[in-house]
Amino acid sequence: PPLLVAYGRLTPQKGFATLIEAVRSLPEGTVALKIGGEGPLEADLKALAGAHPHISFLGRVDDVPALLACCDAVVVPSLWEPWGNVCLEARAAGRPVIVSDVDGLGEQVQDYGLLVPPGNSKALAETIRRLFALGWDIRRELGQRARASATHAWGTYLADWRKLLQEFQ
Repeated sequence: PPLLVAYGRLTPQKGFATLIEAVRSLPEGTVALKIGGEGPLEADLKALAGAHPHISFLGRVDDVPALLACCDAVVVPSLWEPWGNVCLEARAAGRPVIVSDVDGLGEQVQDYGLLVPPGNSKALAETIRRLFALGWDIRRELGQRARASATHAWGTYLADWRKLLQEFQ
């Protein structure tokens, strides 16, 4: 099945429980999910995943480019996010993204990823299904647009902060 990747601190903020629930609700074989990271929710998330044959945990991820090179898409299901480095890394790797529609993520997606309401496993499952129904060519095009958008992301980020700070002077 197509491979989704999600990674980061295994904490409530990151919304991995919502993602696991979404994948568990899909017909078996629809998608595989690899979750990378460590944190206080690791045991709870593994228990939630249970014996699902297509959900696995990677532990600490030291080689993010290698992880991103092997996946079809990246999911960032955060409940809140001030910026979202994982989204930027996925974009730079040319991977389509599914992200929660929260500050720090929603403005990064534009026309190369899909937004879902935070904490909504049903909407996330439907969005995963929609992404893989698009077909390889369209997903590749999303990834190419994502990569192009990441080229100037840091400069845009700094310019936006400068503009905001100037408004308070």
